[in-house]
Amino acid sequence: MLQMKKWFLAYKIEYLWKKIRRNRKKMAALLNRREPYSSPQLVRLNQENWELWWSARQMEQRWIQLLAE
Repeated sequence: MLQMKKWFLAYKIEYLWKKIRRNRKKMAALLNRREPYSSPQLVRLNQENWELWWSARQMEQRWIQLLAE
């Protein structure tokens, strides 16, 4: 059961980082088009990335705890 939890947690962590990378690419494309830093799209992507990063970080800390068990 612990192995299954580890696998699922690892999958969720990788998925979040994939979403973060995708959002960063979108942000780079907007900046290349000279979008202002305060544009609603950039602000929304930045906020979403921060939330995704926080979730991934929490899951990574849980992953470390599971490895110690």
